[in-house]
Amino acid sequence: MKLKKYVALFGALALVSGSASAAVITAPLASPTGTVDIIAMETSVNFDYRAMSSNVVDNADGTSTFMGNNNLAGVWNYDWNISADADPFIDATLTFLNMTGSTQTFAVALNLPVSPPFSPGLKSGNLGYSFSDTNNDGSASVSNVNWTGLIDGGSAMSLFASSLSCGGVGCSLSLAPVSDGPLPHAAGVGTDIGILLDFALSAGDTVTFNTRFEVTPVPVPAAVWLFGSGLLGLVGVARRRKA
Repeated sequence: MKLKKYVALFGALALVSGSASAAVITAPLASPTGTVDIIAMETSVNFDYRAMSSNVVDNADGTSTFMGNNNLAGVWNYDWNISADADPFIDATLTFLNMTGSTQTFAVALNLPVSPPFSPGLKSGNLGYSFSDTNNDGSASVSNVNWTGLIDGGSAMSLFASSLSCGGVGCSLSLAPVSDGPLPHAAGVGTDIGILLDFALSAGDTVTFNTRFEVTPVPVPAAVWLFGSGLLGLVGVARRRKA
């Protein structure tokens, strides 16, 4: 049986108790919403990070931090610590315990609406993870790990695809963070940024991911504007002389 889990972070639309309410992303974020779909069990659970988080902090610098836990008996235990800002960036620590008796596949999507849009920008991302033989059966594995940074719904950066395993009762293994950027992104951001993370986790075991995706505006230097204004002025003078 394959298990897929989808987790989404939104600021523009909040779904709480089956109702929808519009919210404008500001600093701090407005009620991010998460969605969990369990494909194999043909059921789904909708949850609001702000409502379910054990600790929500709206920081003085305009960022918001959400910490909490979601436990589905016999299926998974999921802990999150997510910070986000409209600048924009998503910084997340996500821990998953596979409570089933077989390897399960997870698909995690974090999405952050951005307003106002900007261009150009610089994009950067990183991902590191560690896992352990939580059920002490002598082995643990995390396989088919894929990370994608999204801008306006399209793939903007890919870090790696990897598979790791360890052997021995209670074994553990860590992958040092893999990073890319900052790299130019001429189009900047129009509507949103996001992270896609796919992986498979062995039965009874735990994995923790640390990841960040950020796109920063690149200000046009004042000298460029002055140079442009100067050219326009010279054109105006030349036209007056011809007249």
